[in-house]
Amino acid sequence: MLEPVRHSYRATYRRSAYVMLALLGVLLLSGMALVWLLTLPGAVQEEAVLAIGGIAILSVLAVMITGFRTHCWTLGADRLHIEERPMVPFTGFARRAELPLREVAALRQVESGVERLIEIGTRNGAVFRLPQARTAGPRGVGVPDVTGFSAFERELLARIAAAQAAPLAVQQGLSFWNTLPGLAFLALMVLIATAIAGLTGYAIWGGMTLRHAAMQGAAIALLLPFGAAYLLVKAARRRARVLGLRKHQPHP
Repeated sequence: MLEPVRHSYRATYRRSAYVMLALLGVLLLSGMALVWLLTLPGAVQEEAVLAIGGIAILSVLAVMITGFRTHCWTLGADRLHIEERPMVPFTGFARRAELPLREVAALRQVESGVERLIEIGTRNGAVFRLPQARTAGPRGVGVPDVTGFSAFERELLARIAAAQAAPLAVQQGLSFWNTLPGLAFLALMVLIATAIAGLTGYAIWGGMTLRHAAMQGAAIALLLPFGAAYLLVKAARRRARVLGLRKHQPHP
């Protein structure tokens, strides 16, 4: 009888695609509202600015709160209990499932930005994802939980194999960032980061004096294009690799 290395695995699912797209939407709507504001009489503009600013702040807070969910997978002898719920109570719907391991049709490894996920597809078309947790690293900085995540993945695959007649191969999956819309959004982020870095560099070249804290911010702004470009290239390579693997897989 198989004994699980770790019965349960709990992690915070960071819906980065939802957060970034929603924040971009808030930014665009706020900009459109400010343009509309210019058409109002001067006496009304001050009140309208306060209203638009308040709505924008509340929208950003709502996006950040609802962008994080807690996922917990618990392994049984022949089934998997899945629980997904909002990280902050009453900010979203909970999702629970009791999945017999014999009903698992696909097990995929997914990369979402710099994070790893396990994705399960069932015979009836349902999809569940478990993200990689983060643990305290040097100086209290969170680092990916490589050991525990890999051990749970191996045990999950072993139990699925024990519950099914035929072995289940681990596949490679795509996240939003590996799709064409995701790549286009990352390309837009590269352009925005380049513009910010260009303005920062121009201000420094023009003789702008910076305090210590401002110097750190300026250094981050100058490095933004490199970080965004790295994520874009990484996502594009991942897409090409996964699609190449799928092309060479035999069709049923």
